[in-house]
Amino acid sequence: MFAKDSNFYNSPLFIERFLTIFVKGDRLVIYPFILLIACSYFISPNFSLIILLVFLSLRFFFETIYWLLQQFSHNSYRPFDFGLKNLSNNSIYILYQLTSTISATLFLSLLIYLLKYAN
Repeated sequence: MFAKDSNFYNSPLFIERFLTIFVKGDRLVIYPFILLIACSYFISPNFSLIILLVFLSLRFFFETIYWLLQQFSHNSYRPFDFGLKNLSNNSIYILYQLTSTISATLFLSLLIYLLKYAN
């Protein structure tokens, strides 16, 4: 459904903006991540809160960098697109950015959790 730029960049529902979904294509990465946070809540509420707060911190930090780079760079490089041939370079960049932000979130959250709660 979001494998074309015409759908990828549509505006999400208003409530989704609170989940940091800024274009509909963000759903591809954010919804599974939210499910992971919800599942981690049953294992450790503290850990799920750490994940959420680290993610929000990194998300807005990387969004700032993304928009600064958008203003001053040219998007000619096409990274591996996982078979999503109908998406533009910019759409692929967004997916890579979100995936990297979530990876950094998980590793930083685990580090914080281990430092705080490990004996």
